[in-house]
Amino acid sequence: DRGMGMDPRTLREAYTPFFTTKENGSGLGLFVARKIMEGNGGAIAIKSAPGAGTTVTITLRKKPENTHGG
Repeated sequence: DRGMGMDPRTLREAYTPFFTTKENGSGLGLFVARKIMEGNGGAIAIKSAPGAGTTVTITLRKKPENTHGG
């Protein structure tokens, strides 16, 4: 993104339920996203540094191909 990036504390707490840096935030977005990804065999990872922006990588498991013809 083109944002300011996260400081080490914010990055460390990013998945903690109810942790937010926003005045009106719930602090549940990344927590829920991570639970959904992990529950479906995927993953979510955040790389961030102050002044450098943030990259969020989401990895999804490929659906197995149907080998039984139906």
